[in-house]
Amino acid sequence: MKLSVTLVKSDPVDQRQIETTLENRVKRHIVPRLRGIGAERSEIAAVIKKRGDGRDAYRIKLRMHVPPKTILVSESRADAPEIAIDGAVKALLGKVTNHIDRVRRQESHKRLTRRSRLEDYRAHQETLPTGDVKDACALTDTLLYRLERAVKRELAFLHSQGDLPPDYPTVQDVVDEVVAAVIADWEPGMDSREAYLRLLKKMHEILDKEVQASRTFGEMVPLEEPAPLDPADQAENMVGEEFYEFWQPDELLRIEDVIVGEASEIPATGTRDDQKVGYTLRLLKDLPIAWRRALILHELEDIAEEELTRILGVDLPTVSSRITQADHYVRERLIEAGFEARTGGLLSDFRNGGPE
Repeated sequence: MKLSVTLVKSDPVDQRQIETTLENRVKRHIVPRLRGIGAERSEIAAVIKKRGDGRDAYRIKLRMHVPPKTILVSESRADAPEIAIDGAVKALLGKVTNHIDRVRRQESHKRLTRRSRLEDYRAHQETLPTGDVKDACALTDTLLYRLERAVKRELAFLHSQGDLPPDYPTVQDVVDEVVAAVIADWEPGMDSREAYLRLLKKMHEILDKEVQASRTFGEMVPLEEPAPLDPADQAENMVGEEFYEFWQPDELLRIEDVIVGEASEIPATGTRDDQKVGYTLRLLKDLPIAWRRALILHELEDIAEEELTRILGVDLPTVSSRITQADHYVRERLIEAGFEARTGGLLSDFRNGGPE
């Protein structure tokens, strides 16, 4: 758990005491609630204002990012900072608890839906010739390692971006559904290349549905919470706070999640190389999903642009444009940061065990 505190109009003594009190309350009440649900890396941004002495002298607002792409906000005012902190933390804890309960209900529903889809796929497989099913199973078995690696990489990005909860779906959940769906729609005579392209296409379709379901759920307004303020009232309440309350989570991906090969194959590198790889991961995370997928599939999976049109479901000019724009964005940002961008493949640092 990370805590970022901004104090407005507070003397140094107050600041130290307030920060310590807030940190203790968060560790005692919020952190235990996050353990075991994959949200330990969540962050809380606190803005604390002191309006002099007297009634409601302290105003505390807490903002906490929780996956999938949700920001929980609580606020409290009181004469004493300790009372204001207790009020804000208590309110935030209630919202965290409600959010976790809703996500778990959603995950339960999604698991039931996925189980139903798997049953449909397997029922359809039973209508196919036995020889075709055996051939399909044998061929997909040879591609499982590559598929698992691709699913792990895509989930790592979607989790880090907050598009999906950190612990669902799992790699195995996605792999099982992808394989079942492809076998159910098997065409005799497919070779390994064609089968892998179909696996990747189905993988993206399944994950897109998961992302959309998470976004739709995240946009729902819980009935137990009061209706949001009118936009004009919100704007008026936030006057003067824009410099203190802007906050965006920044979780770094690990090279082990993205690299082509086993983590044990990553050689020791210099600090400069490590920094470049880490910064490149951040830049990839910031790309639009469609751009990132096109660039990574083209460079890391060696998939031609013509083949990408079938996987991504767009025409060739769109595929070429996505790759070009993603490549240009990452290169320019690397140069701005003082790194040397390769003249060849932009992501060659992520192949063959890492940086050369």
